[in-house]
Amino acid sequence: MQTVLCAVPQGSVIAPLLYVLYTAELSGVITRHGLNIHRYADDTQLYLSVLSDDTSVAVEHLDACLVDVKAWL
Repeated sequence: MQTVLCAVPQGSVIAPLLYVLYTAELSGVITRHGLNIHRYADDTQLYLSVLSDDTSVAVEHLDACLVDVKAWL
């Protein structure tokens, strides 16, 4: 467990701006893998449309993307 050295109070007027700045590069990480991204407030969804025959390829794309997202975090 890591110790938090600094933070922004919940409800602070600057918190949304800091969140947007922090997550700005995330969409680039996701789109490099050919996935779609949908954001609303502080939620992020990754999705991919495939034919039913291509599910194993979709799982590989999602897995590779999540590995890169984890590294980005």
